[in-house]
Amino acid sequence: MRLFNRFTGLFLYMALITLVTIALLQGASVSQAQSNALPTTWYVATWGNDDNDCQTWRTACRTINNARIKAAEGDVIHIGPGVFRETLLFFTSVTLVGSGPNRTIVDGRGEDTVFTIYDGAAVHISRMTIRNGLGTDVGRGGGITNWGTLTLDHVVITNNKGAGGTMIGGLTSSGPVTVTNSAIVNNDAPGGYGGVLVEDQAYMENVTIANNTGLENGRGGGIYITANAKATLVNVTVSGNKAFFGAGGIANAGETHLLNVTVANNRVESPADRVREILNDGRLTLRNTLIAGPCLGIGTFISQGHNVEADNTCALTHSTDMRNTDPEILPLAYNGGIGETHALKPSSPAVDAGDNGACPNTDQRGMARRDGNGDGQVVCDIGAYEYNPPNTQPQRSYVALVY
Repeated sequence: MRLFNRFTGLFLYMALITLVTIALLQGASVSQAQSNALPTTWYVATWGNDDNDCQTWRTACRTINNARIKAAEGDVIHIGPGVFRETLLFFTSVTLVGSGPNRTIVDGRGEDTVFTIYDGAAVHISRMTIRNGLGTDVGRGGGITNWGTLTLDHVVITNNKGAGGTMIGGLTSSGPVTVTNSAIVNNDAPGGYGGVLVEDQAYMENVTIANNTGLENGRGGGIYITANAKATLVNVTVSGNKAFFGAGGIANAGETHLLNVTVANNRVESPADRVREILNDGRLTLRNTLIAGPCLGIGTFISQGHNVEADNTCALTHSTDMRNTDPEILPLAYNGGIGETHALKPSSPAVDAGDNGACPNTDQRGMARRDGNGDGQVVCDIGAYEYNPPNTQPQRSYVALVY
């Protein structure tokens, strides 16, 4: 009897161990399956309702914020056409995909910053317009304030405002930011920075920064790169921006690289109304860049060649640079692409004068490189715009967009 009880106890013990092991293995399998699960996709539409499950277009949310609340780390939110009057805070990493910058519009109603990304969140935003935001706290942008990691593609940031001193009209980023195929235009921060403030790392390609203002006491009209920040601009047009002092176009106190950039018609009001394209108090490297007015600053200018400037103030010393040379550009206009650009006149010295070894394959608009001067050689142009010779078919990756 004792022997039977001993074997019975042993059997029960082994059975218990087996059950525990199976449960642990199943739990591990569930945990692994959850970790490998695909992101959930959520939908937002003007015909939606926030009481819906938001998991199809037919059962979409009505507001982006409700989808944001439902979304977990890494989820995707698709937003249909229409105007969404909201301001949003992001604490987790998500992707927002609109229906196009001229179809999906997120409007801050002049009440607060439209999008705020907090530290630790990585947010991807594409195919939408962000407008009518208001930066009300120190260092806040009216359109977007980024303290995390931000990626923008095919986004228009327009008609946002920074209220009071040290505010930013369009975009401020204290974390890494990447902006492609986008436009930051017509933003205003009277006492701060009109267009963009960069305080960390920034990469911008195929972007227009235009007609942003900071005129009451503003220190930067277009883009301001602070000390210890690093920025790279490729195929970027910086034009028509205005500031009270500092620089109308690019103010650099950090480390900035310009490749195939056009800087034109940017102004400052103090001490007198004048053109000032660039203020460099940091380290500025230029290649294939067109500057239509004067530079200023005590920083280091490094020319890597194939630049053209209307003045002789940007310390261009490379043998391929052109100083005191009118770049012969046309007014800012829609020439294809998301934002406006400065077309080159047929006689412009920038035509076929770039460095083929460094030029991107296309210009800001997505136009392929052409033989602009008819010598049989395809050489890229200086600046963000590639001249299209008469009687040749334009090749555009994007259509012109009216805000």
